[in-house]
Amino acid sequence: MAKKQKAKSFYLTYLVVAIATILTGVIGSWITTRGMFWYGTLNLPEFTPAGSFIGMVWTVIFILSALSVIMFLQSKADKKLRKEVIGLFIANALFNILWSVLFFGFYNISSNTKLHSFVYFITSRKV
Repeated sequence: MAKKQKAKSFYLTYLVVAIATILTGVIGSWITTRGMFWYGTLNLPEFTPAGSFIGMVWTVIFILSALSVIMFLQSKADKKLRKEVIGLFIANALFNILWSVLFFGFYNISSNTKLHSFVYFITSRKV
């Protein structure tokens, strides 16, 4: 019985994390796509990577993030640490969407710089 429960828990965790990750990516991508006309007007440096490359990189980042959370949640970590990791995973998803909204939705570069600083400050305290 315990094996069945553990397998069910694993699949439920996998499903929830996968759906949350895909939903975050889809929402961010939708917002980004809507703001690409503005992004094309920016004076970018020559070494700026192509959009297709950036898309591939973000895909890898999202896959690794999801796998990391799944692997962690299947570990024997204590409840408090599990809650912190889940909180950071959710915060990461929300900040990803917020970044897209600020940059590609409102065309606000300075707010994104502040958001990056805030996220770095919060995550550096947890690592």
